[in-house]
Amino acid sequence: MTSRTAGHGARKALRILLGASFWALVGLLLVRGFRDQGLLAETSRRLRSHALAEPPRFTARFPAGSPLAPGNPLRIRVENGFFAAGRIEEVGAPENGLVPVVVSIFPEYADRLGPDTRLIAARTSGDISWVVQTLLPDSRRDYIQAQLRGRWHDEKDDLLQLLKPGLKRLSADSFELLRRRLPLVVAAHRAEVDQIMEVLRERGWHGELEEVFNQVVWPLVEQRSLGLLEAIGNELVEELPVWSMSWSYVVQSMPFGSKDRLEKRLRAFLQEDAVPIVKKHGPEFEAMAREVLNETSHDERTRAATGRALTAISEDPRFNQALERLLEALVVEDQEVRAFGATIWQRADLREPLEDFLGRFEPEIKRIANSLLLDESRRGINPDLARVLRRKLLREDEDWVLLDPGAAGPGPVPAVLPGENGGIR
Repeated sequence: MTSRTAGHGARKALRILLGASFWALVGLLLVRGFRDQGLLAETSRRLRSHALAEPPRFTARFPAGSPLAPGNPLRIRVENGFFAAGRIEEVGAPENGLVPVVVSIFPEYADRLGPDTRLIAARTSGDISWVVQTLLPDSRRDYIQAQLRGRWHDEKDDLLQLLKPGLKRLSADSFELLRRRLPLVVAAHRAEVDQIMEVLRERGWHGELEEVFNQVVWPLVEQRSLGLLEAIGNELVEELPVWSMSWSYVVQSMPFGSKDRLEKRLRAFLQEDAVPIVKKHGPEFEAMAREVLNETSHDERTRAATGRALTAISEDPRFNQALERLLEALVVEDQEVRAFGATIWQRADLREPLEDFLGRFEPEIKRIANSLLLDESRRGINPDLARVLRRKLLREDEDWVLLDPGAAGPGPVPAVLPGENGGIR
């Protein structure tokens, strides 16, 4: 029994020795790796500084209202983000619009202070705008836009060709649906339609357009249509059956004559002769209307009056309320329109081309994701993302101070460091 216990103890001691040897070897390899990267020396130096040196204290003054409190961290900007550089020790009472503050700065950063050193108090809001601004600074937004714009430029023509058949069918189906449903919605909301028409007459026609129509548009219509109307009149006179109508009038005047004989003859003339004559000149009326529209669209008075009318109509609350109610009734409340809208992205002729097109963006999407998740070396987390995670998950860095050593380099430090209110950062 004793020998068995001794053997068990020997085996246990051997396992402990082997485990210790393994971890010693791992530690040695890590030390060599850190030494090769220069990280161990930096870490050791910082640890010695914290352990052996008391962080020096400095006095600063900030504008009243700056986000300051004892314990708030000081941070310094480095290549890949921010490092802790000290803390606020004391915050005094405001004097003449300035708040006296005592800060301690870690020794390894205190040596960097110079004549133009400054402190910037900041508050991290944590709202969605701050998150977006932090994760998407101007440089990263430009990078993302460049990535997406390049792929879009290469693929857009192909996408439009792929979508064209589906878009044509969608357009045709949409117009057919509106042709059937819009009259029903309008009929059920006559009050809103009447309100819109009233605003159009009041703010549009009577307010701005009637005067310019009388001064600009109608004179052009008279000028351009005079010759056309004269030609139509001459043709009507030539075709007018004077003898037939005269005889119908005479017969109608006799005691035994039909009282509507002349009216029937005149109606027959209008249907058989006058209407075809006017229809024959339809293309000339269209050409005249296009010319008038083209000239009036370039007239400064017409353009100005149209702009004022559109502005007045769009700003009228009656118009907006009535239009909103009509659109709600058509798009939201109409079951057939809602069902049609819900099935748009289920149409294979639209969904499949879009899925194929978006799949071509995969390389750009990966690069964009890496720019959000990783730092510039691609070996660590993006410091901006780390700030967001600390703020949102750990509630850290709500108020903090940025230590800006200045561009002049080490040198005489002011007796009182200048502080600024950096607001939301």
